[in-house]
Amino acid sequence: MSDQPSTSDRIAAVIDDLFGVPADALTSDVTLQDGLQLDSLSVVELQVAVEDELDIRFDEASTAEVATFGDLVAAARAMLQRAGAEPEPTSGSDRKAS
Repeated sequence: MSDQPSTSDRIAAVIDDLFGVPADALTSDVTLQDGLQLDSLSVVELQVAVEDELDIRFDEASTAEVATFGDLVAAARAMLQRAGAEPEPTSGSDRKAS
């Protein structure tokens, strides 16, 4: 078992660092724009920060449908898999709505 934080946890840390939103406020269905109050520029800033954190590059198609925290995590995982990173388990460490 790995001691490394999950993709979800790493993205949550980026959101906390950039926007001061605590990890416990991030459920898979919270929307980036309405739920987290991010404007379009902030969403782009988040995308770039996630790319830097995970050493990936999103393509336009992978982010076109990203509306929620869960969507962002799924898009990042897909890019990690394309880059050859080990796939993560989809249960256990994922954030779920409370």
